Amino acid sequence: MRDLVLDFWRGIGILMVLAHHLVLFYYGWRGSEFLVDMFERAGPLGVKFFFIVSGYIITRLMLAEEEKRGRLRVGDFYIRRIFRILPPYLLYLFGIFAFSASGWIAVSNADVLTAGAFLCNTALPCGWFVVHTWTLAIEMQFYLLWPVIFIALPARYRAPFLTALLALLFTLSAFGVLVERGWIDNALSFACIALGALAAVHPYARAALKDCGFLFIGAVALAVGIVYSAGFADAAKIMYRTATPLLLAALIFSTYRFPRLISSRPFAAVSGIGLVSYSLYLWQQAFVAPAGYYLSPSLLQYVFLMAVFCLFSYYFVEKPFIRLGKKLLQKKELRAKV
Repeated sequence: MRDLVLDFWRGIGILMVLAHHLVLFYYGWRGSEFLVDMFERAGPLGVKFFFIVSGYIITRLMLAEEEKRGRLRVGDFYIRRIFRILPPYLLYLFGIFAFSASGWIAVSNADVLTAGAFLCNTALPCGWFVVHTWTLAIEMQFYLLWPVIFIALPARYRAPFLTALLALLFTLSAFGVLVERGWIDNALSFACIALGALAAVHPYARAALKDCGFLFIGAVALAVGIVYSAGFADAAKIMYRTATPLLLAALIFSTYRFPRLISSRPFAAVSGIGLVSYSLYLWQQAFVAPAGYYLSPSLLQYVFLMAVFCLFSYYFVEKPFIRLGKKLLQKKELRAKV
């Protein structure tokens, strides 16, 4: 069953990424310093929404399977992830490779290999047309380990483990550890996923984010403002950066308090964008590059065509392979019962 709130925030996330790329890179717009700063922040905030929602959804599904079957089957988990992530991803990489072979853009074999290995969040080569896959690298790396830890830990220790992990990741982020390319904050990105996972395993944390979210946002804004006004600008920036995942999680879960908003048409429209956010995120990168990245006139310079590629990916690759993965698991379960 669809969760409109989570789809809504995925929709907000992809719209923020699009605004960031379109305004600052495709159009190369440079207006007032305030607006440029706003668009620069939009993209990173958008992907943080993705991470938090992903951590929450995936962990909630893990808990549901554990409750239904008595345990989480790691193999089944990986099969679901493979059929969910890989087909649209491989289609995009093939498309980028084909566009490069056609002379429309320049993409090196090293770029494609790094992206294909889910390593674009490292210092390995990763050019414009695949660098956005650093977010998928973060997710794949986290979910490579999280199911194993989930099974190894008794239920009562999962929330304390995630809390300790968050403390470690926030500390690493505060000191600039695990930052790549000058802007990929791996520690804070992993923290966003871990925060979503914590909200799934700990009902009290989820309830606190829902019921006290706006109070928390106000308290953090006040604290950052006081520290900044006292002349500690660097400390205020660190406070803001490390508190950002908590602020975004508070926004997400506070939304459940407004059923009339959730049932409104604008909310449903943004939620619809959230449904196709994965395919849209993959393909937008090919259509929003700076002008100099296109080597010859091509379809990629017609930005509206990203919608065509996105919808093709969603309806003819993403959804069919998700269904296929589910069918394979159903057949596997039936065979096990025989």
